[in-house]
Amino acid sequence: MERIVQVHYPDLKKRLLSEALESFFEIREVLGLKKRSSTSELLDWIKLL
Repeated sequence: MERIVQVHYPDLKKRLLSEALESFFEIREVLGLKKRSSTSELLDWIKLL
């Protein structure tokens, strides 16, 4: 997943990438969600950050 993000945002700071991925995977593990977050949603989220 890190490589995918780096293709879209090559200048993204490592700390932001690390924290975004950690949060993303934690959210994906939440039980009871109708739909797990997708990679494209992660990319959109990082774009906003």
